[in-house]
Amino acid sequence: MDNFFPIKSQLKGYNIQTLKQDSYAGLMVAFLLVPQAIAYAMLAGVPAVNGLYASIFPLFVYSVLGSSALLSVGPVAVVSIMVFTGLAPAASSDEGVFLPLVALLSLTVGLLQILFSVLRFGTLFQYVPAAVLRGFMNALALTIILHQLDPLLGIAFQKKLPFIPTLGDLLRQLSDIQFPILLFSSALLLIYFILRSKGFPSPSLVIVVISAVVVYFFPLKEHGIQLVGTIKAGFPTWEVPELLMSYLPTILPLAFFIALISFLESYTMATQMEKNKKTRIDPNQELFALGLANVTGSCVQAIPVAGAFSRSAVNKDSNAKTSMSSVFSACFVLLLISFFTAPLAYLPHAALAIIIIFAAHKLIHWNSIVTKPLVMITFVSSLVFGLKIGFLTGVGVSILLYWCNKYKSHVF
Repeated sequence: MDNFFPIKSQLKGYNIQTLKQDSYAGLMVAFLLVPQAIAYAMLAGVPAVNGLYASIFPLFVYSVLGSSALLSVGPVAVVSIMVFTGLAPAASSDEGVFLPLVALLSLTVGLLQILFSVLRFGTLFQYVPAAVLRGFMNALALTIILHQLDPLLGIAFQKKLPFIPTLGDLLRQLSDIQFPILLFSSALLLIYFILRSKGFPSPSLVIVVISAVVVYFFPLKEHGIQLVGTIKAGFPTWEVPELLMSYLPTILPLAFFIALISFLESYTMATQMEKNKKTRIDPNQELFALGLANVTGSCVQAIPVAGAFSRSAVNKDSNAKTSMSSVFSACFVLLLISFFTAPLAYLPHAALAIIIIFAAHKLIHWNSIVTKPLVMITFVSSLVFGLKIGFLTGVGVSILLYWCNKYKSHVF
């Protein structure tokens, strides 16, 4: 039973000192989680509150079932951009269907991950070549950054195409830059750089607070500065996502893709986080925990979730001892959306875009693109043809190379 509910073994010998450490770590993670959740909701094309929902209920589930005491699960940039690029074209003729599609996608991702866990595919998925994943993540990071230039420059450009066509559309519209927005964004970027250079522990939180205070006291909205706006307070309505049959050909391959990528990232992260503690991370248990977390999130129209590196690092650095730190994080966010959503309405999109860009740039490893051909092939094909095709191209080439090498070894 302890293997199925890893938190049980973590709580053996739990005491007041451990409770203090976990609650402190949970609070530190929550300080980062709130602005990131809102930012990644914007990246996914859903209301801010749906990003916050994804930071609460899935986190509760993972904290009980996940193998890692340090992994912080919730909205992440990688999944959010895949949600938007995958669903936006399908929902272009009816924008009202986008949020129900997101809920159905989260449900499908979760069910697939649970199925993969039952079939013991976790061990098999570990054999996806690291070079393919690295090339894909590099392309994904650039796509995320490109999409955030809209709120920084004030340019509305086409985002439903692969990276290269999207970049071309942006370049054609550079003459439409809104300079008040550019000036405001540049000031926030400068502050962020200064905070990072001084080693400030949470520059994202400071940027959010400063920008919201400035917007509150000055009428910047009149100059085109986009704001988050009113966030629905209180507990969400729970309902099973509607089965939109006509969209299943879009949902199923996208869900498979997200289920695989989010697991690989989360599992790799959890393994690295727990390396010094010698905690065994069971890949199939991780699949099940992530799957049930996504199924739970789908009932409140939350975006799909995965492990977040930055928040997990904060959790570890804050000396979290057990998964109770994630429970505390979720409780703090739940408290926020229940009573304190009013100040969040003044958050400018530009500040959130900066948070996303700095999170995404950490995913880029330029050296690997230049030195490893398989990384380069996956990277370039993802930028030109789209993320799914690029990833599949990388996997296909890696299989081809494997069989070629095997054939050579038999011949020679």
